[in-house]
Amino acid sequence: MAISIDAEVSPRLITVLSPDVAITIQQLVDEVRAWETDINSLEYDHLIDASGKDVLGGDVFVGVTVTLKNAQLEFADRVGPTFVQCQVRGGNLVAVDGVGDPIAPIATSDYTQVVLTQSSSATLQNVDQIAELHRLAGLETGTPLVVTATTRVAGAITQDVTEAPAGTFTVERT
Repeated sequence: MAISIDAEVSPRLITVLSPDVAITIQQLVDEVRAWETDINSLEYDHLIDASGKDVLGGDVFVGVTVTLKNAQLEFADRVGPTFVQCQVRGGNLVAVDGVGDPIAPIATSDYTQVVLTQSSSATLQNVDQIAELHRLAGLETGTPLVVTATTRVAGAITQDVTEAPAGTFTVERT
């Protein structure tokens, strides 16, 4: 896997050279860091910020997230007329322009279709909901799930239980 970098344009272009059709986030970090430390590249601002790989316990780690700094990733133009599917995987890729505003991390190129696979664990938007589900399953230490014939209570969460015909039960939050 090889890349080239055009640091003279804005946003700068990091190109995955043909015939390669895939790059991992770790490969991107390694290749760009090597370019950044080359004597001929020292005059340019750094291209990426990377974070992640924090140990969560055992063999579990936080994924890698790369922010391209006034830069975009592209795959080398293809001759067509058939499109070539290319992949970026193994972490998260975002980009900002020269003033820090978000831009698309992938630049378009001729006859390529790029699939960017990203992931995240619990985000700020759903952490509270996950915590409530944890309580409702009776899994939170010190917050027992108490179930009676008419209610389920876990901490501040109360649900009414009603029985319908044929032994069907309906549970609703109150």
